[in-house]
Amino acid sequence: MENGWETREKSKLINFIAQMMELEFERFRTIIQVITGWVVNQDVDLSGLCKRLDERMISTFEVSQEGDMVSPMLDNVVSYLHGSIATLLQDPTVK
Repeated sequence: MENGWETREKSKLINFIAQMMELEFERFRTIIQVITGWVVNQDVDLSGLCKRLDERMISTFEVSQEGDMVSPMLDNVVSYLHGSIATLLQDPTVK
């Protein structure tokens, strides 16, 4: 049951969330480019990151000790995107 349909569906759900986050990042990047006039050459590949995390068998969802549902895979995706946005905002050409 470790790689059953439920795990695959959860992985697909996180992949779809990552694709939506990619689109929002593109929109954010476009807004920065319009406002500042600078071309920002930073791409994110969150779908590829999800596939790599899935290949490494990173858990999609698990129950924490407090009884809450957590997603290590989604946490990795959000951390990567947060780092990309922080790098983008610290770029001296954007300011």
